[in-house]
Amino acid sequence: MYTLDLIAYICLLLFIMVLFEQKESIVKPLEIHHLYIGLALVVLGTVFHSTFLAIVGDVLAVDDSVQHLIQVVANPKFQSPIHLLYATYLWPIPWVQALNKWVNNLF
Repeated sequence: MYTLDLIAYICLLLFIMVLFEQKESIVKPLEIHHLYIGLALVVLGTVFHSTFLAIVGDVLAVDDSVQHLIQVVANPKFQSPIHLLYATYLWPIPWVQALNKWVNNLF
């Protein structure tokens, strides 16, 4: 379980580095990111001793961190595989859009 926690921490550090390294405002930290959802799942996995939750959380965290790293250093239009799945299948659902808007307005 500690390895899974370490992966999540590395992803968070990578995300923070990306925020400081970006020349343009590509990554907006106060918008919901699947990194944040992933980190929450890792915490829940740790609290409830669920390796499954921690693995799902790490996958989300790695995907989002790598997406934003690529966007900042190489290709601002790059979209990760999980982001593409979300945009294609979940975003068209009205309640998903409403939930996303509500979460973004929390900050």
